[in-house]
Amino acid sequence: MNPNFQKNVDKSFNSIASTLASLEATSKKVDRMVGTESSKVASIMDNAVSISNNLKNNNEKINSILDNLNTVTDQVAAANFKQTIDNANQAVAELQGVVNKINQGQGSLGLLVNDRQMYDNLNNASKSLDNLLIDLRENPKRYVHFSVFGGGGNKDK
Repeated sequence: MNPNFQKNVDKSFNSIASTLASLEATSKKVDRMVGTESSKVASIMDNAVSISNNLKNNNEKINSILDNLNTVTDQVAAANFKQTIDNANQAVAELQGVVNKINQGQGSLGLLVNDRQMYDNLNNASKSLDNLLIDLRENPKRYVHFSVFGGGGNKDK
């Protein structure tokens, strides 16, 4: 055999021996851990079995509760939607009634909207008020007389 080959084979055997020793140490640690934690693992498994049995035994009740919850949520959703639509319909009907009264000339707004003479009178009154304000700004002495001693003639009359 070749000395190089012999060296490589020795290294491989040493590496395998080292790996086996490490594996053995790890296995011992796992065995110790399983030994100390076995009661906890058993308790966890017992709890899991208990929960599973509880679900299995109460499956019918759970399904009934879920069905009831589904029915209640459907009814609440439908009731709220129906109530919203009913409220909107009522508001539209009331608004239509107001518009009808306005169109028929009822109430102050109805009279204003439907009476041309009222519109013309308001328009003329607005123009007269504008003219009065302009004149008041331009000729304040015509409208306001002020005297500390109560005398004096008014030249703008």
